[in-house]
Amino acid sequence: MGKVLAYAKESPGWHTSPQNLNEPFIPNKGPWSKIYQGEASFRETTHEGVKHILTLLDEPKPVEEILEDYKWGLRTAMAYTNSLNLEHFQENAVLEEVTYHTLAANNPR
Repeated sequence: MGKVLAYAKESPGWHTSPQNLNEPFIPNKGPWSKIYQGEASFRETTHEGVKHILTLLDEPKPVEEILEDYKWGLRTAMAYTNSLNLEHFQENAVLEEVTYHTLAANNPR
């Protein structure tokens, strides 16, 4: 989830040019980029993080819009499982492995 929120407009570190990461973030001027280093990127032996450069061609989305997308996805999943709340969703949800053969069998040509 950290990397998803790193793409939010409100997250710090945005720059207007992938070539010059010393420039400040200027809205409505793209493309935007930033260096992102998440906790999952740390190596166990050296504790040195792996840096990722995130690049967007469009203006970053506000965090509220990102979370809204997740909210509607969760509501859709809850509707499919006939769940009224998160407790019901945990009880009703079933995870199934989807293999290539499953896709082929369910997608006749």
